[in-house]
Amino acid sequence: QALAQYAGLIDVYEEIGIEDYHIRVEERIAEGGYAFVHVAVDRDNPSNMFALKRITCHTRESLDVALAEAELLRNLPPHPHIIRFFGSCSHSIESNDGVSSSDFPKEVLLLTELYPCGGLADAIAAL
Repeated sequence: QALAQYAGLIDVYEEIGIEDYHIRVEERIAEGGYAFVHVAVDRDNPSNMFALKRITCHTRESLDVALAEAELLRNLPPHPHIIRFFGSCSHSIESNDGVSSSDFPKEVLLLTELYPCGGLADAIAAL
C-alpha cells in the first residue's frame, strides 16, 4: 500500500515529542518498503541531531514487529559499535478523508543516534 494515501504522516519541519525529547523533523535520508528515516533536530539544542525512523504499520502483526524493534533497541547495552536509542512512540494515521481510527494504519517512531557517515551500506562501501 502506498504511504502517500495517508495524510497523518509526520511532516518535514513538524515538531513532535518522543519521550523526553522535543524534535523538529528534517530531511528524509533513507526509505524502505514501510519505513522512512529522517534527520531530526533537538528543538532545545539544535546542535543535537538524531535519526528518526518512521515505520508504517497496516496490521497488528506489523505493529508488533515495530514495537519489538523499539523494545530491542531500548534493551541493548551501550556499545561503541551500536547506535544509541533515545525513545519511541506510536500514533494512528488519518486517511486522506480525515478519518482517524484507533485501529490501523499506525506509525511507530524510533529516535536514535544519527550516524554521521550514512547508513550501514555507506560504511561498508567505505572499507
